[in-house]
Amino acid sequence: MAQIKQIEDFKWENRVLVIYSNEYSTSLLDSQSEEIKSDLEEFKVRDLIVLILEDEIVKSLNLKKEQYLNYEQILERLNVNSEDGYQNILIGKDGGIKMRKDQPIKNEKLFATIDAMPMRKREMKDKN
Repeated sequence: MAQIKQIEDFKWENRVLVIYSNEYSTSLLDSQSEEIKSDLEEFKVRDLIVLILEDEIVKSLNLKKEQYLNYEQILERLNVNSEDGYQNILIGKDGGIKMRKDQPIKNEKLFATIDAMPMRKREMKDKN
């Protein structure tokens, strides 16, 4: 994958979980981050990248490649208002929004949602 400059650069390569947090929702972000870190291998298996939008900066919990993602561009693309507080947005490999929640998501729920997607079912079948 080349240098990542916009969220569309993940299309057909990765699923993306975008977590937006403003200054009033840091405890929710902390809770979600701990949940994710408890099972990073399963995120890798599902080609799931985690992007955190906080303090007008884009960070990742599991992206190793160099990236220059634009905070404002992602907010606009995902229709997130800066007053929204907290958002979890799951983007499929096709670039479509598959889930949007205003609370932390348990890994099991996230994985079940992904594993029910047609593209993921095909991936699991191809690996067997």
